[in-house]
Amino acid sequence: METTLNKQGIDEWVVLAQIPVLANNPDVNVQNMIQVIENTQAWKLIIFPEMCVPGYMIGDAWLKDSALNDFLSYNDDILAALEQNQNSAIWGNIETDKDKRNEDGTTRKYNSAYIAENGKLLWVQRKTLLPNYRMFDDKRYFSSLSQLALEEERDISEYHKPVKMEILWTSRQVSTLICEDIWNINGDYHIDPMELVREYKPDLIAVLSTSPYGRDKSQFRDQLLADRSSDTTLAYVNPIGTQNIGKNIHAMDGGSSIYIDWKFIRGIADFTSDQVIESLKHPGEIAQAYNTIVYSLRDFWEKLWKPKVVIGLSGWIDSWVVASLLKEAIWSENIVAVNMPSKFNSKTTQELAKQTAENLWVEYKIFPIQEIVDHRVAQIEEVSWQKISSFELENIQARIRGQILSDLSARYWWFHTNNGNKDEIARGYATLYWDVSWAIAPIWDLHKYQVFELVNYINSLSNKPVIPKKMTEIKPSAELSEEQNPETGWGDPFDYDVVGKTIKALWEQKLTDTDILELYIEGQLEEKIWLNKKIDDVFDTPEMFLQDFEKLYLDIQGTYFKRVQAPPIITVNKASFWFDYRESQNTPTLSRSYLKLKQEFLSSWL
Repeated sequence: METTLNKQGIDEWVVLAQIPVLANNPDVNVQNMIQVIENTQAWKLIIFPEMCVPGYMIGDAWLKDSALNDFLSYNDDILAALEQNQNSAIWGNIETDKDKRNEDGTTRKYNSAYIAENGKLLWVQRKTLLPNYRMFDDKRYFSSLSQLALEEERDISEYHKPVKMEILWTSRQVSTLICEDIWNINGDYHIDPMELVREYKPDLIAVLSTSPYGRDKSQFRDQLLADRSSDTTLAYVNPIGTQNIGKNIHAMDGGSSIYIDWKFIRGIADFTSDQVIESLKHPGEIAQAYNTIVYSLRDFWEKLWKPKVVIGLSGWIDSWVVASLLKEAIWSENIVAVNMPSKFNSKTTQELAKQTAENLWVEYKIFPIQEIVDHRVAQIEEVSWQKISSFELENIQARIRGQILSDLSARYWWFHTNNGNKDEIARGYATLYWDVSWAIAPIWDLHKYQVFELVNYINSLSNKPVIPKKMTEIKPSAELSEEQNPETGWGDPFDYDVVGKTIKALWEQKLTDTDILELYIEGQLEEKIWLNKKIDDVFDTPEMFLQDFEKLYLDIQGTYFKRVQAPPIITVNKASFWFDYRESQNTPTLSRSYLKLKQEFLSSWL
């Protein structure tokens, strides 16, 4: 395709402004935008991300007219900077129409892109497709361009005409799309805005986005942008920083890039603002997860005015991985590790915890809890007039540890992290006010098998293993009773690989209890859920497997009350807890189709 862009390199006139965007902080965001404008040569086109003025994930602040007016006022600052520096720009902000109302009676709002040159506003492009899945809830807040075209009885393509802009003393036809507008690749929507703008054969299609990191997403996004750039030139801009929807913290990884007719031209490195890359090369899945968690932890810590962080270092890989991530994110001098042994904690894990703290160069404290446990047990037994059970004793130990870390946090103005993983909280294998507490959960979106993968990756980054290899060779254990003594081979009462892969299938593939049983009967379960072992090698009989699966399935349903009380998590996988995968607390149940199929199967097997 022969265009003006091929005759004059796009590097000369397009600037990808991959800036950090802070949700509900327009003053900081616009200050960053103006700095980019001032540092850019005159007569160039600067493309900023979607909703870069207010931030995208601000919840029901979108319903407050005073907030909307504040966000809109910053457009004047941007226009003034463009006029002073003789630049053109496209940026994302809210747009309101006070003459119209949404169905809920609130002010009509659009997710829009503002297009201006030299201080003059040329056009406002509204978003056509509104995502309403996973973490996105656009239809709650915004109206779409499709809706407006229907109301005005006009062909929607009329709203997608390119804008004529004078850039580097040359006329350019520029079209603009916003994030979801380029993602209609499977016919999920009734209209494809990308095809509408392509018909006009613009010199450039600018895509403004706010798209969070997700597992395998970088490679998929690269392929999408390449495909969508066929016979055209596409400039995609995505922010960096973190934004959240309360319970879920999403890292914006950037990935801004330019494509011409399937070919990657240049881009900005993930999680940076100005590191230009000339070729695509992404790290592996677990490396991407590591980078995302470290980046998100640092951003979270900086937003909390950089306090010290206290972590319970138990001697097991979950807490070691979290400590290693913290060390990389906020540096050793800001971390205090506390080991809180009871009589059930083995010398092996206590020594390994101390070794890990030394490897990480973090401050290390030992706070024995047995005396406190004994006192608490005596008090409860005196009041209740009966001996406590083993289960109660386990809970008492766990909660005392949580209280100690909370006390230290309150005393020194620290905050403390949650060290749990996704498999534990999914099935409720977590104690309220111990595992289910604290300020942030760095690895709560990782399955246990991913935590083991992260151990290997973290150790690969150093000449000397940070996390002792011996720990990965011992069966995971909470060490809350004699039966959980790792030195005698006991540990947690389930196979984490089977549990993790099953939970992943239930969440991400949305499989049901009947689906799992059908796949098992057909001999396809291991392949379907990516299990690297045979079910029959783990369970002696089909009946034992089904008993284990049913307990998992019912535990997941019955322990949502724990998940809803938990701290915010850094999202890594698909179908993360809370807003991404929405649940309600109901009576745990197995489907009728499952019970019928189970009866038929076991009857024939026996």
